Amino acid sequence: MTNRVFTAGVAVIAAIGLWAAPAFAQAVGSGQVSVTLKGGWQPTIGGVMHEGGSGSVLNLTTVVEEKKWGDTHENNGFGFEGGIGFGVSDNAEIVANFEYGQMGAKILQVGTVAGLQLLAEFDDYKYWGLNGGARFFFGGGGAAPYVTVLGGVRQVSELPGTFSVPAAGVVLADTPFFKESWVPTFGADLGVLFGAGRTKFGFEGGFRYAGGPEGDDSGFAGTGLENLNDKGSRWSFPISAVLRF
Repeated sequence: MTNRVFTAGVAVIAAIGLWAAPAFAQAVGSGQVSVTLKGGWQPTIGGVMHEGGSGSVLNLTTVVEEKKWGDTHENNGFGFEGGIGFGVSDNAEIVANFEYGQMGAKILQVGTVAGLQLLAEFDDYKYWGLNGGARFFFGGGGAAPYVTVLGGVRQVSELPGTFSVPAAGVVLADTPFFKESWVPTFGADLGVLFGAGRTKFGFEGGFRYAGGPEGDDSGFAGTGLENLNDKGSRWSFPISAVLRF
């Protein structure tokens, strides 16, 4: 499903860009300042949330399977971004942005304890961050396709998990898993703006990479499962509505 959404999104944005490209006109002027607001859906398209492994919990053999972010969290995450641009030519500007977003968690089976079902439910993935880069326009007037390249940092909130074995009545609540962490980000957006005046609206899609948060092994010390949180990087495909002044 995610791959189909990703492919369809790229195709739609590319088609809009190709249709609008002949309308060449000044999209941004040197020295011009702009404000851009955008928000929308941020489906996960890749990244391992936790590794697999085997060990012993409460002196019972425990097996954990590798899970991706798309397994542990809902694909209904949303994000908001607000930024300022400064024109350096008639078709390019440098940009600086603030971002915020979150992604809801879901409960799932992650393995077994002594052959019994082991369930996990992690906290929601929440973040805020800063990024910057450059935006290049390929048209103007009534429609202006553009591409943006970005890099920055993101603070990801603390992310513990609740692990349970329903058949044995065992619940390990708020087990430390990821610490609150600063992680690197980078990505690119492809979009198109409409409108001939100073206020424009449009749509865009893109790619985002966010590094893995720092793992907190205190909840797994001595179990042989300390490697579970060694990963955590995530790829997403944000699809946003855009308003630019």
